[in-house]
Formats: sequence, structure tokens, C-alpha cells
Amino acid sequence: MQWCRCRANADDRIRYVSPGFARDSGPRWLDNGTIAFTRRIEGAPDREFSAPVQPPAQTRSPNRKVLEALLAAPLVYQPARSADAESIAFVTREGRSRAVYFARRGEAARALVSYPDDDGQELSQVTVSQHGRLVAFERGGPPNGKGEVANPRSLTHPPQRQIWLISTAGNGTARLVAAGSDPQFAPDDQMLFWLTARGVARAQIEPAGSAGGELGPVEYILPGPVATLRFSPDGQEIVYQRSAQIEVYNLTTRATWAVSKPSDATDADPAWSPDGRRIAFRREIGHQPDTETGFAEPYVAQQPWAIWLADSTSHEAHQVWQAAKGRGSAYYELDQDATNAGGQTEQLLWSSDGHIAFAWERDGWRHLYAVAADGGKAKLLTPGDGEVEAAAVSLDRSRLIYSTNIGDLERRHISMVAFDGTPASRLTEGASSQWGPTAAAAGGLAYIEAG
Repeated sequence: MQWCRCRANADDRIRYVSPGFARDSGPRWLDNGTIAFTRRIEGAPDREFSAPVQPPAQTRSPNRKVLEALLAAPLVYQPARSADAESIAFVTREGRSRAVYFARRGEAARALVSYPDDDGQELSQVTVSQHGRLVAFERGGPPNGKGEVANPRSLTHPPQRQIWLISTAGNGTARLVAAGSDPQFAPDDQMLFWLTARGVARAQIEPAGSAGGELGPVEYILPGPVATLRFSPDGQEIVYQRSAQIEVYNLTTRATWAVSKPSDATDADPAWSPDGRRIAFRREIGHQPDTETGFAEPYVAQQPWAIWLADSTSHEAHQVWQAAKGRGSAYYELDQDATNAGGQTEQLLWSSDGHIAFAWERDGWRHLYAVAADGGKAKLLTPGDGEVEAAAVSLDRSRLIYSTNIGDLERRHISMVAFDGTPASRLTEGASSQWGPTAAAAGGLAYIEAG
């Protein structure tokens, strides 16, 4: 859709004349002060139009105090939890400020680091060390197709995606680690890992496991771009996705092995079993609908997606379960990162007794299902009209905690359900919405609430 525009000499404002779903061209002034132009619509002959130039509308100057008050409403991002579940950290936006907050169980949250003059650089990828002594985060948004990070202020030195590290003890200062993304602490708190264009990087936390935030020399252990880095429960191996394949790297022997797959298959979302002996992942074969196109095609796949298991010792893989044809045959993932915090999220969730929970749109709604790792039929865990948005596993891995609008389509609330399909129980309710559930120690739950 295009239309003609004219610039009035009196106030130098651009105004549009007679907009329509057509291509307007050839604007020219007439003696009576109107604009004449030619309108072309595909499949119809060209027509000549004229229209008066409308005077500018009288607008009130914006009330700065009202705008600042509106912008000051805080936006809280997904909470990230320490492994001992005693601490959380999260990003906030309050007016012109962006900050990373930290809270131990039973204590009020406090800002660890704040950027008061908003320059458009996102804070994301917050991660907490195993016992809450250190917090790492990313500053700077993801690059575009040309590798450029957003630079809204047109800075002479363009911004980069950077990893920062800060101690949670006292009023420390955040330290720049390196350019990169996706920081993660090793399970023993001895090292910090992150992703770079060169590959996976790591550095020793010195003194070992301390809260000082000092790092040793940077070492690159895996070349090339990888994604979804996951530590094994014992911390000896990492599983990750390279292109369309699942690979495993042993941190001690430096040996690597890959899950074999057909050439037209895409493997993704690796998840370790609690004992570290198996890796669940999702496999798609052949053409899949593209969610980025706005569902211009039927959202079904000719060959339905499936859940596979790989043995960490034999390296052999086999299919556990496959979606039915028709609705739900194309995979539609959980929205585990509703506020785009860029945190570590999983799509396949293991129970302590060997079941795997996942999202499936078999009935047209995105529900949670569970299947035994040994195979069998999938069991619906969240029946009813509505969608499951995000899900997490309880600390004892016996239940799923999830946000959903089932039972209240206009809002999101948090519910809990066992892997065996016992009827779910609602944990939150009311006129507000709650989302981003994160299990905490002593039966606690961290989440976001907003009206």
C-alpha cells in the first residue's frame, strides 16, 4: 500500500492524502490548493483523484510526568535459581534503569548491579552459581543476520554481547569476562563456561569455588558454534547441539561422540536423565512447518516428531515415542522464557522414576504429557480447554509445576501435577496472572505476578 504525500511550507510537516490499498503517483498542485494524483489498482484502469490538503490536527503536548510514570512500571524477567535452590536472581527494567537483582530465601531482593541510563543494551542470560556466591549475566542483545548487536545510540564503538560476573557478597562491582553468551557455572562451582563465535570457552574461578569473582586464563574446549549446553549430573560431561546433531564431550578425556541420525533428521533439546546414563532428545525428519512464517501453511508434518533416547555408555539411540499424524504432528515447544530473559530452559523434563514430560498439541491445545523412558503410550497430564505456557520440575522430580490458563482463559496461573497424571492442583489464583514458576528450597516457589 502506497499513497501520495505533500509537504506544506508553513510548518514543514509531512501529511498524507487519501490513503488506500493502491499505488498512488504523480502528485501535482492545482490552482485551488488541492492535490491531484493518479491511483492505480491491480486489475482496474488508472483513475485521477484530487483531495484537499487537511490542516494539521491540534494535538496536546505530551504530559512528561505521566509518560515517566508509565515507563517506571517495573518489568521483571524470569527468575534463575541456584542449584541448592536457596537463591534466585532476575533482571528488572524500571523506567530508564536496568538491573540484576539477587535474593536468598527469606531475604528481600537487592540490586547487585544497575545501569541507570538506559542505552538500549539488554540484560539477559542470568545464571547463579551452585550455592549463590556468584551471578553471571549477559549484556547486549543477540546479533542480527550481519552479526551486529543493536546500537540504538549509534555509539562509535558498537556494542558487543558480553559476559559479566559479580559476587553476591557485599557491594561488589561487576567484572567483564569476555565477549560471548549463555554463561553457566560447572556443577562443582570450579569453572565458568560460556559460548563464543570460536566455540565453548571456560575459565577457572580463583580461588577455586570462591565468591571473589576472579577468573583464570580463558581456554577454548570446543570449536565452532554450539547450542543448548547441558552438564551431566556428575559434571563430567556436557551434551550440546551442533547444527542438527546431538554431541557429547567428556571434560576429563576430551573425547567427543555424536548421536547418529539420518541425513534429513534434526535432533534437538537434549536432556540428561537424573542418573546421567541416558539422554532424551527430540527428533524431526523431513520438512517441518516454519513458525516464523505466521502459520501460512497447515501446522502438521508429513512425518511426526518423536522422542529418542541415547545411551551415554554404548552411544546407541532408539525411539521411545512418536506423535500421531495430524494435529500435533509438528512440534510446538513450551514458551519457557516468556519474558525473553534468555535463561537455560528445557523442553523434555525427567522424573525421578524414569518418565519424560513434554508438550504436545494432540487435541489442539498445548498440554503436558508424560511417557515412560522404556516406551509406551503418552499420558495426558493437563486436560481441559487452555494452554500450558511453561513448566519446571519440582526439586524431588516427582511433580511438574507449570503456568497455564486452563480454568481461567483470561489469565495465567500456576498449577502442579504428578507425572502419573493424578489430578492437578492449582497453586495460585486471583485477578492477576502468575507465570515463570521456579521451584525453591523448603517447598517454596518463585514466580512473577502482574495485574
